[in-house]
Amino acid sequence: MAQKEASVSPFWQREITPRTRKVSRLRVCANSALIGGMIFTSVDIRVRYSETDAMGISYHANYLSWFEVARTDLLAKIGVSYRKLDDEGFLLPVLEAQMRFISPSRYDDLLHVIAKINEEPRVRIRIDYEVYLQDRLITTGHTLHAFMNRAGQAVKPPITVRDAFAAAFPPPALPQ
Repeated sequence: MAQKEASVSPFWQREITPRTRKVSRLRVCANSALIGGMIFTSVDIRVRYSETDAMGISYHANYLSWFEVARTDLLAKIGVSYRKLDDEGFLLPVLEAQMRFISPSRYDDLLHVIAKINEEPRVRIRIDYEVYLQDRLITTGHTLHAFMNRAGQAVKPPITVRDAFAAAFPPPALPQ
């Protein structure tokens, strides 16, 4: 029995309003950095031949590399540089990684990888990912990271990082 594939609108093209819970189209650029208390970025990745297995399907571990490309771009867009963190003695290791494969990608497919942070991080940062082939969602996942020093101890992020996240997640407006 053939599995029916549903076409899902990418999250940047939809908005769930709190009052109605209805989905409506957004008129924003896919590379916008902030929408409604969430920061995100999108990067395009073309599947290389070396990233496929003997069946011609993208090897599953490559998705983690593609997540990293999107994650690095996301942090750079809000002013957080991995290189600068490393130079200052801060590490941001992966504590947890999860992927759910819905549909395969193959050699030469152009993938659209979305990385988003839904809430202001503290010591730990959870980044969610969506991978699209054209308008079809093919993979979801997340990674969880923690700030650590070179001795491997959990630490608060540097003030520059906290300031960058505070600016990216403005406090909610007070009701009038």
